[in-house]
Amino acid sequence: SLQGDVQFLRILERMGCSLRETAEGIALKGPENGRLRGVEADMHACSDQAITLAAIAPFADAPVTITGIGHIRYQESNRMEAISTELARLGIRCEQGEDSLRIWPGRPVPGVVETYDDHRMAMGFSLPGLRAEGIAIADPGCCRKTFENYFQVLDEVVRGVTG
Repeated sequence: SLQGDVQFLRILERMGCSLRETAEGIALKGPENGRLRGVEADMHACSDQAITLAAIAPFADAPVTITGIGHIRYQESNRMEAISTELARLGIRCEQGEDSLRIWPGRPVPGVVETYDDHRMAMGFSLPGLRAEGIAIADPGCCRKTFENYFQVLDEVVRGVTG
């Protein structure tokens, strides 16, 4: 695909994930050692996935720096501020630049993530809850505008992987 969002998969590969094409689509597998690598990623062309990368960044072995994303301040929410605030709420160090975020490795603490009525905040920040106990999403219903049954599908995927 020529879509910019496919670049996000390349970032995940640089972080140690592996990809393979299947009859159903693309299968993504985490790093063999279970630990993502810290990277610097220019996400200007795939900024919709910046929240997702920021949400999984604490699980990397070194800081993750996301650049080219200053414009996400003016989307459904001020996503730069929202990411920084919610990572801090979960006990994760995040430094905000004019056009970048730098997120340090850490173990998220229990907390309720605010969504700012932004579906991508709800979906992206659901991922740390798969690896850290006690993380909840304040308004999961905000996903209805783009993926109404996101949390149902996520539960089915997790059950399929672990069941």
